[in-house]
Amino acid sequence: MRFLDICETTRELVSQFKENVKDVQSLLRRRKGDFSITNYTSFRKKMKKDAKNLVTILKKMDHEVVDVMEVDQLVSAVIGVLREVSTMGISVFQMVLVFLSAPVSKPINKWSLVSRLVNKGDQDNVNEIESADFALNSLFKCGSSEVEKIQFAQNRLENLEAHFECIDFSTINLSY
Repeated sequence: MRFLDICETTRELVSQFKENVKDVQSLLRRRKGDFSITNYTSFRKKMKKDAKNLVTILKKMDHEVVDVMEVDQLVSAVIGVLREVSTMGISVFQMVLVFLSAPVSKPINKWSLVSRLVNKGDQDNVNEIESADFALNSLFKCGSSEVEKIQFAQNRLENLEAHFECIDFSTINLSY
């Protein structure tokens, strides 16, 4: 039962995140850079906290071992398959939740993304959420309405939205 609750909570987080991304995209289109991302940032912090809590619960569930008396081979085989399915489901949801719990970037300075990419060696280490956060924080901190920066932020958000469509579809399929 706990696993189904975690599935539903994860789906709700993904859905709420998609709504937040659409709100920010709408702000970018309407105001052309004159906006505040405080709602988005607040939600990201809440989402990170919730996702980390769910990962902790999943790890505990993964380590729980149920001792089964061998009634017969068929029951034992069915229980083994159910354990494997449960383990795979837990692993998938852990990956999704770790993705959702990406660090919330803080607008320190305009070089933060560059220094982070240089330190890590390549952009593959920055997930789509972090990339969108950096683009929005850069745009917000500079208070700029430069078309290129707005377009870059919109592209990051569109990319993020596409990833969340895939995640949403996958979590729906896993929970049924």
